[in-house]
Amino acid sequence: MADYLLVPAEPTSWVMGVDGFERRLLAAVPAASIWRSEDSESPALLRFHVPWSEAGFTDGHLMRDRQTVELNGGLDEAAVFALWLRSIVPVEQDLLLVDEGCHFAVVVREGTTNADILDAALTAAERLADPSRG
Repeated sequence: MADYLLVPAEPTSWVMGVDGFERRLLAAVPAASIWRSEDSESPALLRFHVPWSEAGFTDGHLMRDRQTVELNGGLDEAAVFALWLRSIVPVEQDLLLVDEGCHFAVVVREGTTNADILDAALTAAERLADPSRG
């Protein structure tokens, strides 16, 4: 199961081009590794590993619907990936970053910052720790 999901914020007919996704990811992070699925039964088209830094990485999948990206890794790296993905999708296509337990969700749109994503996660964690916070 993924730690985070990136999906369109609203129903849409938009889909991500697989070749473009692969090309842009390698252009942004040349050390990234990408594997195409050979299994037509697999729900994923691509599997990837992105070493953002010495300490952090994101592993993930571009799913067959070409709208969903599953991410495994830390929140900081998921936020970086979400902002990178936001930069390559059409401006009108907002994305939703959701954690595995659906404790937080943040719309990632043009202008969203890393701090916005981390603040949404912190607020959700505080709410879980103290339900009286609303």
